[in-house]
Formats: sequence, structure tokens, C-alpha cells
Amino acid sequence: MSFVQKIANVISKTAGWRVVVPDADGVVRFAMKDGLDMELFSLDGRTAVFRSEIRLLPEHDLRSTQLVQKAAQLAVGVMKKRRSVLSLMEHRLMLHATVHLDSPEALFSETAEHFLNDLAWWRVQLGDASGVPVTSSFTLNSFGSGRS
Repeated sequence: MSFVQKIANVISKTAGWRVVVPDADGVVRFAMKDGLDMELFSLDGRTAVFRSEIRLLPEHDLRSTQLVQKAAQLAVGVMKKRRSVLSLMEHRLMLHATVHLDSPEALFSETAEHFLNDLAWWRVQLGDASGVPVTSSFTLNSFGSGRS
């Protein structure tokens, strides 16, 4: 069993979701009914990466710049509180978190829960371009994914 599959199994079991398997690229995609989707993958077989899109940047350069500036200000303010890392990738604001293979299994689900809470928080702060309403505080079991 791959490292990514092991983590996906632990998260799925903890949350009560059906088990999701990696695609041909080795990426596990969790699709939640509330739009808080996340990917799980590993580039080196030792560290897993949780990744999700917070939102697309607006087409208009000024609005895009303003949103990035707001995100940067928020990121500085919550650095010590939020575990996830904000990034800019291909005209999208992204969120990342990592967990190491040698971590206790409980840390896999804990990292996923914190990551999804961080994602919800960022979407509330910056607006969710998908139009899906997002709440900002819950436990892994409350994600109630019928689609993962």
C-alpha cells in the first residue's frame, strides 16, 4: 500500500467516508458536498501534501492585486494560528499543508481536519468564487461527504 493510500484510508475511516484511491498520477481527491475539496499526494514518498484551491483570482488586474494584498495581510496576521500555507499558483490562491510518513496515524486526520478548517476560514475571508456557502468551524466527522 502506498504512503498516500495509507493516509487516505486513515482519514476516510476517521471521517466515516468511503475509501478513495489515488488516480493514475498518485493523487487522492476528496470531494466534499460543501465544496471544500482537497487533494492529497506525495512528491517524495516521505511527505504528504494536502492542497486545495481557495479561489480563482479575478480577471481584472486591480481587483486581483487587491485580493492578493488582502490575502498577504491576512496570512501575516494568522501565521501562528493557522497550520496551512497560502500560496499563489497559476492565477489561483491555493492552500497547502504537509504531514510526514513517520507521523503517528492520528496526525493524518488531525492535519486533514485543520487543513479543511483553514480552507473554510480562508474562503470566508476572501470570498468563495464557486458561490457555495461555507461554514468556518467544524470537525472532520461533520464534513459529511457523500461524494468523497
